[in-house]
Amino acid sequence: MTKSVKSYRAKTVNFILAFTVPQQILYDNMKTAVIKNFPVEIRFNQKFEEFLAYYGVVPKACKPNRPQTKGK
Repeated sequence: MTKSVKSYRAKTVNFILAFTVPQQILYDNMKTAVIKNFPVEIRFNQKFEEFLAYYGVVPKACKPNRPQTKGK
């Protein structure tokens, strides 16, 4: 596991522990979370999905090339 993945997981855990556990979290299309993002299919990193499933969180990916969906 790379340092960036560990860091990203730690930040997500801190967010979950600091606030109530959200049902869904919106993620940018970074490679640590999203492997493939096409209109028909969105594929997340398997270990990332398993990590979020432990906390009961469903990941959601931003639409590609749509900056207005980021940070919402």
